[in-house]
Amino acid sequence: MRQLATLERYLGLTVLAIWRRVLEKLNDYRGHARECRRLATLTSREDHRAALIQMAETWEQLAIEREPKVKADEPTLSADGLSAESNN
Repeated sequence: MRQLATLERYLGLTVLAIWRRVLEKLNDYRGHARECRRLATLTSREDHRAALIQMAETWEQLAIEREPKVKADEPTLSADGLSAESNN
């Protein structure tokens, strides 16, 4: 019984670690978009600026598309601790 509790705790922590990494990726996507926009303000070439703005929009769209899935799969806390099940 104790081994089962240890395994459940380990699996819950693993799910949490994976979910946190997915959240970090969303933040990374948004950070890439911000950096592209920043670089676009620094370049004097219109074609470079347009390309950077397009890249920023692509990064932002990726984050927007992934965010609902991430929120739907957020691990839940139960009275016994972290659940490896999603909110679905």
